[in-house]
Amino acid sequence: MNRFPSGVASVFIVLGILFAAFASNNLAMTNTQGGGDYLNQQEVERIQDAQEIEMRTQVFLYIANRRLKVLTGELKQQSKKEEESWGPLPSGNPEDLLDGYRRAISELMDKIDDSYEHNPKADGLKKALKHVVEETDKQIKSLETWQANAKTEESKRALQNAMDAAKTANTGAKDGLKS
Repeated sequence: MNRFPSGVASVFIVLGILFAAFASNNLAMTNTQGGGDYLNQQEVERIQDAQEIEMRTQVFLYIANRRLKVLTGELKQQSKKEEESWGPLPSGNPEDLLDGYRRAISELMDKIDDSYEHNPKADGLKKALKHVVEETDKQIKSLETWQANAKTEESKRALQNAMDAAKTANTGAKDGLKS
């Protein structure tokens, strides 16, 4: 079985452990999407339509960005076309939005790892990793600027989990690009 080089593999192992811990910390959080899923139907369809890893990466990053933009107030409304393509804007309290962000990043990294395991030379894998680095660099800055708004322990924990996910994904993608 093909694997990432040992340094990258260890990053993904740590990533998996962190995400398992985050999930257990957040089980008590309410999810506004219902059924324990953080995605709406249109987002699920966009993911299913994006079979190539580069396109799937862009979809997951867009989903994560939507949650951050709603959280920061940057995205308050969308066009009818956007709503038809992506569904209603994510809603909920800050903890829900941060958890949705973390889950999107986690799922994205799982997809990238799976893609690498099946074909480490897959077209688009390097481009996907570059997208992850570029977007998580921006997302980390956005999360850091929102940090002053996290007043409750639940908000602080959700923010820390989201930041940890973004930083771990960023580091893992950078390491993957070095190989």
